[in-house]
Amino acid sequence: MDSKPPYAAMALAITSQDWTALGMDDDPSVAPSSDLELTAERMVSLLLIRIVAIHAPKGRYQDLSTTAICRTSLMDGQSEWPHPVNDTVIQELRQYVRKMLKDYRDVPYHNREHAYHVTISVNKLLDLALNSEIHALSKTKPRMFGLRTDTLMHLLLIFSALIHDVEHQGIPNRQLALEDDELAILYNDQSIAENRSLTVGFRELLQKQYTNLRNAIFSNDEDYRRFRKVSTQLVLQTDLASPERTQIRKSKWKEAFGEDFQTMEAKVKHELKRRSSTAPCHSVLSSPESRRMSADTILSELEQLPELGDSLTNTPEGSEHDDSAAEVMGIEQDDDSHSTHGATAAKLFPGMFSKKGGGGRSRSNSNSSLSEMRKGSTAATTSGTSLKDMRSAIRTSSMPKMPGQTDAELGYSDNFRKFQRRVSQAAGHQRRFRLGIQRSIDLSGEFLETYSRRSTLSTVAAMQALELDQEEEEEEYDDLRASVIMEQILTAADIAHVFQGWHQMEKFSNRLFLELKRAHKDGRGPHPKAGWFENQIAFLESYNLPLAHRLEDMGIFGPLIGPVFARLVEANRDQWMVDGQKVTDDIIAKGIELYPVEGDNK
Repeated sequence: MDSKPPYAAMALAITSQDWTALGMDDDPSVAPSSDLELTAERMVSLLLIRIVAIHAPKGRYQDLSTTAICRTSLMDGQSEWPHPVNDTVIQELRQYVRKMLKDYRDVPYHNREHAYHVTISVNKLLDLALNSEIHALSKTKPRMFGLRTDTLMHLLLIFSALIHDVEHQGIPNRQLALEDDELAILYNDQSIAENRSLTVGFRELLQKQYTNLRNAIFSNDEDYRRFRKVSTQLVLQTDLASPERTQIRKSKWKEAFGEDFQTMEAKVKHELKRRSSTAPCHSVLSSPESRRMSADTILSELEQLPELGDSLTNTPEGSEHDDSAAEVMGIEQDDDSHSTHGATAAKLFPGMFSKKGGGGRSRSNSNSSLSEMRKGSTAATTSGTSLKDMRSAIRTSSMPKMPGQTDAELGYSDNFRKFQRRVSQAAGHQRRFRLGIQRSIDLSGEFLETYSRRSTLSTVAAMQALELDQEEEEEEYDDLRASVIMEQILTAADIAHVFQGWHQMEKFSNRLFLELKRAHKDGRGPHPKAGWFENQIAFLESYNLPLAHRLEDMGIFGPLIGPVFARLVEANRDQWMVDGQKVTDDIIAKGIELYPVEGDNK
């Protein structure tokens, strides 16, 4: 069989690209192509490597990264893939991938090239997380909550990227809903394009002609059900404009990894401001030291609220905040937020530190971060310190409640006292369980567990890296955390251009503008030029930076790779501030040329 070396070599070439220049046109062997057959073969190679990993004996490869699997396959001299990956399976896989790519529409943005870019971005992110050589440089092995060896989920990520926008019409979901489009009616106005892609992808996969392919992927019906369930969750979460999906995404993150730092700080600032506004002018809140003490008291209150106790130990490094936040918390800022691993990161991402937008520097002064706070928090979580030590990373002074102090003197709100009363009243009930992301209840009163609770890790332990020679135990598999991690990976890959180099961001931003302008010309949406320059800044700062920080905070990329994503987003934002207006003017002119409408020049 001669299919093994070409596919392994092809997958390795795709994976070996620098993240910052992924899919750029300077390398014809991996650059995007309008040739459907060539694009299909490349995507087949990535999927095939993942199917091979499912059937490989344990320990066959150094790790389960695409890089390790391909290198071993090319060097071992064998001519065949492991059973049951044979020619028939490969031909069915090729047929399926071609069918999916053919079903992508000829639109400016949501087209085959977008599918290719998202797929190779997912593959690269997965490779960065699984590659033991990278983690050996930092002498740590980040926890992956069972994903490190879950070969079915590795395949699922690549598969979901392939199908995630198939049959996208180039029309936003909200416009389809306004038009009462047939698909909007079919899917009840909910994530219309995403639901359609899932329907097309799985309906095709279940056809008779893919029987051997399915048998090679799924050893039993349980595997298939899990695969379909998780893929559905992932693809639906790529509907960025859906408020319901946004809330689900936030709720799952909070349940899995605790309250994010921005939310906790916002609550403290809001409560401190409220108390300051109602306090007398001679109140103790007038001095910086007393503000620190008051912030400490508020944090203590928040800690007692449900689901927030663990979150205080989860102060992830990397969130952006304004200077007033540091003043309220009484924390001195450090202009140098470079990681101690910066030199190694520069080698891993050579394109990032030479970019025009300042990609290698610390967080920008225009949007200062609580760098010292974040570094202190990360240090604490990785050394296994106590909750008390973790609090010290958030605040610099601790003021315990003095004997005899009342709630009123502390400024406790009515809602907080109400909460305490309800907790006290509910203490005796044995069958009261909190319902939500992890647990629901049916009409009979039976509880339904959505995710496995096999993990015995506390939130603090979950954020700690393993020693290089320490293995993750089976009982540490955590379905919820694994699901959240996969959602972050696919969501980031879907807009990977903003996490990569400037040229990717410019290229795909322009294509999205043209797609919206084309829709406007067809009477299917507003003109996109209004506020385009400002809207890109808002998108970078309000959505992409928090997502970049979550990529770091979930821990799977380790201390070398994790901080890189936010720095790249910041570099693109900074360069957009300089060059974005010209880019906007140029693409507006291009839109007039390609899709002219009345009133274009107004």
